[in-house]
Amino acid sequence: MSTQTLEAIVTIVQPIFVLLLSYVAAQVAAWIRARVTNTRFQVALLRLNEVIATTVRDLEQTMVEALKEASKDGKLTDDEKATIKHKALNAVLDHVGDLTKLATDLGVTKEAIVTFVSSKIEAEVHRLRSGGIVL
Repeated sequence: MSTQTLEAIVTIVQPIFVLLLSYVAAQVAAWIRARVTNTRFQVALLRLNEVIATTVRDLEQTMVEALKEASKDGKLTDDEKATIKHKALNAVLDHVGDLTKLATDLGVTKEAIVTFVSSKIEAEVHRLRSGGIVL
C-alpha cells in the first residue's frame, strides 16, 4: 500500500470515526443525565413517603387518640376523619413546597400530585391499622 492510499483511507475514516465517537459520547451523557434524574426522583419519592408516614403517625398520636377518647363510642365521626385527612394532606403539601415546580419537574399536574399524596395518606393509615407494610 502506498502512502497516498493510506492517507486517503485515513482522510475518509477519520471523520466517520469522530462522528461515531461523538455519537457514543452523546449517548453516554444522555444515559448519565437520565440516571441522575431517576435517582433524584427516587430520592424525592422516598422522602415524600417518609414525610407522609411521619405526618400520619404524628396526627395519630396527637389528634386521633384525643378525639377517640373524647367520643362516647371511641370512634371517629366521618367529619373528624375528613378533618384529620385534610390536616395531613395540608401538612405534607406544606412540606413539599412549590407544587407547580414539582409538577413541572415530574411532568404531571398539581392535581395528580395532590391525588397521589392523598392516596399515600390513606395507604399509610391502612398500614398503621393493620400493622402491615406499605411499599
